[in-house]
Amino acid sequence: MTNAQREICASWPTVGWTACSPEAQGMSSALLLALLDMGVEHDLDSVLLVRGGQIVLDAYYAPFGPGLPHALNSATKGVLGALVAIAQRDGLLALEDPILTRFADRERALLDPRTRSVTVQHLLDMSAGFDWDEQLTGVPTTAIEMEAGPDWTSFVLERPLVNPPGAVFNYNSGNSHLLSALLTRTTGQSALEFARRVLFAPLGIEGARWRSDPQGVSVGGYGLSLQPRDMAKLGYLHLRGGAWDGVPLLDRDWIARLERGVLDMNLPAPLRYANGWWSLPARGVYMAVGMHRQVIMVMPRLDMVAVVTGRKNYPLPALIDPIAAAVIGEQRLPDDGPAEARLEARIQELARPAATRTRETFRVADVSGTRYQFSPNPSGMLSLCLFLEADPPQHECSVSAGLMGLLHMRGPLGFDGTFHSDPRAPGPLLASRAHWLDEQQLVVESRLVCEGIAVRYELTFGEGAVHVAFEYNRGPRVEFTGVAQRDEDSTR
Repeated sequence: MTNAQREICASWPTVGWTACSPEAQGMSSALLLALLDMGVEHDLDSVLLVRGGQIVLDAYYAPFGPGLPHALNSATKGVLGALVAIAQRDGLLALEDPILTRFADRERALLDPRTRSVTVQHLLDMSAGFDWDEQLTGVPTTAIEMEAGPDWTSFVLERPLVNPPGAVFNYNSGNSHLLSALLTRTTGQSALEFARRVLFAPLGIEGARWRSDPQGVSVGGYGLSLQPRDMAKLGYLHLRGGAWDGVPLLDRDWIARLERGVLDMNLPAPLRYANGWWSLPARGVYMAVGMHRQVIMVMPRLDMVAVVTGRKNYPLPALIDPIAAAVIGEQRLPDDGPAEARLEARIQELARPAATRTRETFRVADVSGTRYQFSPNPSGMLSLCLFLEADPPQHECSVSAGLMGLLHMRGPLGFDGTFHSDPRAPGPLLASRAHWLDEQQLVVESRLVCEGIAVRYELTFGEGAVHVAFEYNRGPRVEFTGVAQRDEDSTR
């Protein structure tokens, strides 16, 4: 099917998506079961497929669920790229503009005069040349340093250059933050406010969340949260050549640049980069990608948009291959009632897993209500208290969460093998489950449901202390000890 034919057939989910069976769009329900199993293996929170303008698969892995926003992490860069494209279209900026035309007040503080040669395009392509350590498979060291400072824009502008602008790809969320600050100086609005007006409103996207820096600049490299169905709208805009319901929002040349990529990302896979998007041209795929595989994937050859959220990095072919395998052709397939029923049953099982154990009661009396305080440790955990005699059992913790700041969280503990949460509790949505290994050892698994963060800690209780073995999907396993301090109310 040609692009022109796709546009004629296009439906526009501005108000809401329509759904159909996979077979109605030439896909196999039976083969899509392999994609759901891949999601279990690789810790997905959700997977959504759109073909022919209709949802053919929409699955959620508990405790994440429909209607919840999910952190996009660095897939935010793809959305920011679209905003720059719109600003360019409207004549508000040019990609060849030196960025210091918008930051003239910062020029005196520059450490490296070559910064005067950095353009908007260099920032989009991660080729500005700044000294920056943000390995895609490691700790974002320089981004963490940026977040710790009072002025993120100055932090980036004052970095020395280690490569001439435009010469080398080097992944750098600071580039994207400068783009966001540049948009604010150009439009008089934050990136979030600008997006609501020129991008989210036309697509019918509501309820977007976007973190800001100390000056109120939307975090350019990450920080945006959207529902998966709204992520799919952004992918669908790109799939349809940058137009939405007959209104052009992005230029076709912009889309073509994303498809082919312009810079090698210097990774084992033949990935390329352009304007905030990754591409695998040989596979006919381009995508906005965030840490732990938050992905908006556009697959023009298959007339497909795929959206996944999750909690773990994995090779991208592990996602692409089962999707492509389930595509039988462009025409409607015969209905396959038994396979469709199996697929739906599996979706329901993932969304609402059955209880696997009964509640255990080891050590409840002498542990419940004891607050444990921790000295500084690599996990960031400051305090922990279990209220095991409450109904339902609860836990409460304070954590210095790096890029997310200081978090105070409380929520129920599921002792039946499933994650329990309380949407009314303050702070980020927390879901947790727990089980006793023996009379001294309790294992707690927690999820920050909308952030894609997973934590497992094994508590070993002793006289007046607890030893913690802490595992986190964003860092190594660490161990530390806390000192007990009894709470007055142990049954809250």
